[in-house]
Amino acid sequence: MVHISFFHWICNILTLLTPLAVFEMRNGTIYTGVALNLLTIVAGLQYCLAGLIFYPDTGVLGLSGIAFLFMSYMAYQESKFKPIFYTWHFNNMELKIYTLYLPFFVALFFMILFPSSSLPGHVTGILTGYLYSYGYLNKLFPPSDILTAIEKKASPLINLIDKIVKFYKEDECVAIRTSNEYTPMLNGGSDIEQGPATPAATTSATFLNETRVLGSRDSAA
Repeated sequence: MVHISFFHWICNILTLLTPLAVFEMRNGTIYTGVALNLLTIVAGLQYCLAGLIFYPDTGVLGLSGIAFLFMSYMAYQESKFKPIFYTWHFNNMELKIYTLYLPFFVALFFMILFPSSSLPGHVTGILTGYLYSYGYLNKLFPPSDILTAIEKKASPLINLIDKIVKFYKEDECVAIRTSNEYTPMLNGGSDIEQGPATPAATTSATFLNETRVLGSRDSAA
């Protein structure tokens, strides 16, 4: 929650908004809260372990590493439908930017735009997002039954919240989370606020055919 400045804070919030909204819609609100805590710890441990060797006197502020974490989750999902984000042609040469690796390009862009930004913090966030996306961290998460039980205990509060913002319940999202259902955004997917994603099986064939050919080092994660 602590940032070096308002500009640092607003950049992180705007970067996180869409990936976090997509994640919550597919996985549920309670699950998203658990994920934020667990994945932050995993990313933080990587940052600290590397810091013991390479930057022992460097502190960290902000949540840009978490923004990159969910960005890499989005890149993983989108890469299933659009493996190549963009191709540059130079005479007889071409350079392909793969969707899966877009977060690294964004991290490099931020490093150039803000030379004092924490590249190690961004990279640990990206790596944690990949670890989660490929299922290597699944055992850290509690069973769905426990999350459902928490929701039942907190149902009076949830009912109040649901009148203000959309609360995605565990029993509604568990099927989506455990399946391959996902609505791609890079190929004109539906608005993330309209509801659960559509099955990937109904869209993957079309999109696959189309794709053949912030802060300082002392302040930002």
